[in-house]
Amino acid sequence: MTLQKSFIKLKETALGPKYEVVIEQDRDTIREMKQRLAEAEKQLQQAETFSSQREEEKREVEVLRRKIEQTDADIEAIHDEQGSNLESGAELRRLQQLKKNYQTDLENKKKELDSLTKKQETEKKNKPRLTDSGPASLQKKVKQTPWKKGTTKQNLWTT
Repeated sequence: MTLQKSFIKLKETALGPKYEVVIEQDRDTIREMKQRLAEAEKQLQQAETFSSQREEEKREVEVLRRKIEQTDADIEAIHDEQGSNLESGAELRRLQQLKKNYQTDLENKKKELDSLTKKQETEKKNKPRLTDSGPASLQKKVKQTPWKKGTTKQNLWTT
């Protein structure tokens, strides 16, 4: 019985790590790669959301700019047409207040746009690099597995 145990021990030593260990390492690597892929997909979704929000903010900024230009044109038209009578004075004040409101909205939208841009840049800087866990690193892990001299992967499956 001792001879058989010593023979098994000698064979295990010659073969290196058991195939179960290699399979477990591969499972861990695959699990890690799936987690990184899920994280990358989540970050891509966030980037797309930020991008669409930024585009919407840009459109709103342009709309406000056009409204300000139109209000300026209306104010100029009142000045040119009616001078300074009482009715045009009330309309003029209303248009000036409208312009002021548009300008306030414009400044707020610009701040929101800047905030979204900064948030997107921060997310971009903080995301992990996926190239570190690609197939090349998987091959590197397999190469780093301590195989004994003369042992092949084929031999592992036959034990």
